[in-house]
Amino acid sequence: MVHMREPSRGGPEPERRSLFADFAELVYGIFFSPVKTLKEVASRPRSPLPATFTAYLAVAFTGGLAGGGVWVQTMRELGQTAGMPPVAGAGLGVAVASALAAVLIGPIGLFIKTGVLGLVSSLLGGTGEPRRLLAALSLTYVPSVVTVPFSLLASAGPALGALSAFATIGVLVWRLVLDIIAIREVHGFGTGRAVAAALLPLAAVVLAAVVFFVIVFTTMAGLLAPFAPRGLPGY
Repeated sequence: MVHMREPSRGGPEPERRSLFADFAELVYGIFFSPVKTLKEVASRPRSPLPATFTAYLAVAFTGGLAGGGVWVQTMRELGQTAGMPPVAGAGLGVAVASALAAVLIGPIGLFIKTGVLGLVSSLLGGTGEPRRLLAALSLTYVPSVVTVPFSLLASAGPALGALSAFATIGVLVWRLVLDIIAIREVHGFGTGRAVAAALLPLAAVVLAAVVFFVIVFTTMAGLLAPFAPRGLPGY
């Protein structure tokens, strides 16, 4: 009777596709049919995590390489202004180091994000698997690659710098929407609960930051009060 279960795994099994084919299909899908693609990620017999995590690493490497290049260009312009000669080969080394750092450190943030959103989703009644949520959130990071050309052009002038900033904000909003869809599909939520699961951690971080800065400002004001000039209103 055990062999009777095998046909349920038949048909066009997504897991039988090569990693490259899966990678290409999912990356294309997250741009042009994100809802369908994230629904597929959540419902496949086997999680497509190898393909989506590979996509995440590829984008992280590209972004790190571009960020390193921008930093090198900025330092080179400052050095020219100060009359310092450029160091041969330093640019490539810094760019590669930045890309490798993004690949090594970036996943830590992804794992933390997955854990936090998974915990909040579970508290809201979600039943999705952490592995599938990780696969989906790896894929929702892919649109970040859109910001790469804008960041490379940002130092070319104020107008392009402003365009780069708007592009970055737009991609962040885009990714937030994709995260909400991912949570909805993985945990079987309605849109309202998915929005709550995505925004509650963000709201908690913002609130904690506000409280922290208020405490720091209040403490600094108290410490500096004895040194304030006398005779001013409030002293």
